[in-house]
Amino acid sequence: MNTKQDIGKLVFRFKNKIIKDEVLLKVKNRYKNKNPLKAVEIHSSFPDKLVFINHELTTTNQKLFWVSKLLAKEYSHKYAWFTSEGVFMMKSDGDKLFKVVSQLHGYQ
Repeated sequence: MNTKQDIGKLVFRFKNKIIKDEVLLKVKNRYKNKNPLKAVEIHSSFPDKLVFINHELTTTNQKLFWVSKLLAKEYSHKYAWFTSEGVFMMKSDGDKLFKVVSQLHGYQ
C-alpha cells in the first residue's frame, strides 16, 4: 500500500562507493550550475519535477544529523549536511566547515 510519503520515492543501491560518489557529485554539480536533475531525465514516464537525493542513514546517524540541525539553527549556522564521510556544519558561505563527532549523550 502506498502512502503519500511513498509516492515518487526511488531507492537506488549502488554496487560500490566509487559509483555512488560519482553519481552524487554529478547531481550536486548540476544544482550548483543551476541545471538541477529532473525525474523525466531518469525515465520519460516520470513527471517533470526536481529530483532530491537523501542518504539512508543508520539510526545513530539520523539522531546525530537531527541534533546537528537543531544546533545549527540555535547557533545561526546556515548549513548542516550529511555525506558518506559524516555530518558537517558551516556557519555561512565561505566559512570553515567542521565535522560533527560528538556522542549523543541525553538524546534518545
